[in-house]
Amino acid sequence: MSTFSSTPRLDELVSSIFTEAGSRLRAAAESYLRQETEALHQTARRLRFAEDHSVWAATLAEAAATRLPRAIVFAVENRELRVAAVHPAPPAPAPAAIPLASAPALNEAVTSAEPVAALRIPSELGPSLAAWLTTPATPNHTALASVAGLLTSPADPIPSRDREGAIPARFTAFPVEAYGRIAALLYAEDSLPADAPRLELLADLAGAMLDRRAARANGNNLVSLATLPPPPPRQAWEDLPPDTKKIHLKAQRAARVLAATIRLYHEPLVEAGRNEKDLYRRLQTQIDAARDEYRTQYLNASPPLPDYLHLELLRTLANDDESLFGPAYPGPLV
Repeated sequence: MSTFSSTPRLDELVSSIFTEAGSRLRAAAESYLRQETEALHQTARRLRFAEDHSVWAATLAEAAATRLPRAIVFAVENRELRVAAVHPAPPAPAPAAIPLASAPALNEAVTSAEPVAALRIPSELGPSLAAWLTTPATPNHTALASVAGLLTSPADPIPSRDREGAIPARFTAFPVEAYGRIAALLYAEDSLPADAPRLELLADLAGAMLDRRAARANGNNLVSLATLPPPPPRQAWEDLPPDTKKIHLKAQRAARVLAATIRLYHEPLVEAGRNEKDLYRRLQTQIDAARDEYRTQYLNASPPLPDYLHLELLRTLANDDESLFGPAYPGPLV
């Protein structure tokens, strides 16, 4: 009899334990999100106000290395790679100028303007670069190299996946696009698939900050896109001229940065807007500012482009369900 009478108490105890565990998990997730958002905000400010290219590169490498054994920023100039920053620093000096053609995986990242993952072996990186990367990292240092020709310009740490100095099995190279070309590469050592969105956003953000600095210095928009010839209507992607493809890729990356920034800085409003199907009402200031920036920098200054920003907002904020924006959302810009 006592066994049956104690069952409700046991159920209450189990329910209480699960409720408490759920509350703690939510609190931990909210704390982690706040730390990530603040870290990204601080990185953006440091990139924006970097005194020179060395500081800009060091800031990017340090931010990327938060969860990596090592992050490297390569400057790309005249079909050569130069080490702009490394975090943490290796004991061996960085190699001098590296012909881009000697590192096929990095060459592919520059040519395709897309992230490339590869094995960390000489046939992918070239003999000199692969040999240098076998040296173990030295914690708490950032090595800076003189970079001739580079274009103008914490949250609680998570333990890195250390391999005791052994060269990790893989790496990912993220292109940093600025001034209408790939100006740098962010090399992420031993990165996991879960790291990719954060690292790609960092690379896009870093490139955008270089473009912004150049725009202020030149007193005009990011690049003189209006001088490029417009593509024929309904032209297939593979038939587009290389310069026009670059414009499309640049607009896509800018749209991803704008949408991702809204989500990272305003996650509670995004979640509430999805639940209540009124994303635009809650985020109208941020969405309108992003639309104005995209319209000014791309739609008004470029050959005819799709509204990549609308597509990114739809994917990133509304999970591809336009009804979640609510009836007030004005829809695509074009």
